[in-house]
Amino acid sequence: MSVTSVEIELKGAMNSRKISMIFLIASISIIGFALHLFWEYLQCSPLYIHLKVVPTFWSMINATFGDVSILWSSYLIVAAFRKSFVWPWDSTSLISFALLAFISAVISEFIEYFAIIRQLWFYNLINPTINGISVVPFFQMAFINPLTILIAKKTFTTK
Repeated sequence: MSVTSVEIELKGAMNSRKISMIFLIASISIIGFALHLFWEYLQCSPLYIHLKVVPTFWSMINATFGDVSILWSSYLIVAAFRKSFVWPWDSTSLISFALLAFISAVISEFIEYFAIIRQLWFYNLINPTINGISVVPFFQMAFINPLTILIAKKTFTTK
């Protein structure tokens, strides 16, 4: 049985729906990519001073792929914890969404910390920091990753 032929049943409040696993993965990735790309463009110039990585179209795309990687890493950790790949459709547990937000935020702060140590960028004065590390990626991941999953859930459970 190949991954492309696997269908999963998503249960919503009013209905259930079968979709392919590939379609679900692609949909979450596209929604996450769009939201994170918008955010990267919104916050990059006003908050960061780039030294080794010039903020170009391709660097924004690269950063966004990193953001989506954080989304999927966090999602899969929660899926392992919940013992279900489709955990958002299995329950309405706020704890799972909070865990997704927290894991995403922690991963992003580690990446931010290492970028600062490697002097890939510095912060403009208006960028809020704690101990010299920006809190913007923390809030980006804590907000956008759960929002991505909620949008996907709404998309697949609405008639």
